[in-house]
Amino acid sequence: MSNIANKFKNRLKDKLVQENSLKIKSSEELLEKEIQITALDQENLKDIIDFNLLDTLDTDKKTMNFLRENTIKIFSIQSKCVIELGKVLSDVYETLAKTGSKDGVYTKWLEISGVSPRTALNYRKRYSLYESVNEDGKIFVSKIPQKLVDLVCVSETKEEYIAKINEGISRIELEKEIEKKASASLPKVQVIEEFDFCQYIEIFKEIDSKVKSLEDNKRLEVKKYLDKVIKLLNS
Repeated sequence: MSNIANKFKNRLKDKLVQENSLKIKSSEELLEKEIQITALDQENLKDIIDFNLLDTLDTDKKTMNFLRENTIKIFSIQSKCVIELGKVLSDVYETLAKTGSKDGVYTKWLEISGVSPRTALNYRKRYSLYESVNEDGKIFVSKIPQKLVDLVCVSETKEEYIAKINEGISRIELEKEIEKKASASLPKVQVIEEFDFCQYIEIFKEIDSKVKSLEDNKRLEVKKYLDKVIKLLNS
């Protein structure tokens, strides 16, 4: 009887050990899966959120992963809300424009709703760009900084940027593209070679007699240019 009881105890013990082992393994696999999901979301947001800042927190790996997950959640909720608000604001703005509402109704409505005109414009611009791109592009537009949205929307090559967003351009690549085009459009500064101003001294020594010998219309021209020279020298 004692042997049977011992065998039963041993089997029960083995079963409990096995179940605990499976639970630990299952828990480890779940944690690993969560880490993989977080890593994937982090990869999608790496050029938008500086996750390296989280590494400065003194905490264990599990807590770190938890914080990364919730950073992503917060950002995702915020980006979705901005798009939804942009849709509402765009609908109201366009509806009031179509119905011929009096000037100032939209602005007063914004004030009553607790939204500043500037913020409303930002949301509407983002929503407009959001509606102009494909599904993958929509995710990109919902997460990029407002400054970048502004630069794309006011650009003469907006359609070109939309095409690049649809092709999967990164935030950093888009910023470089815009910066490159902006630099190319700046007016070129004329570089004047160094020369000796002393060569004009002799001319100015005789300027009085030379000007007096000119016709009235030419004297007025000389005066106009001399006034410009004096203005530049005194600026």
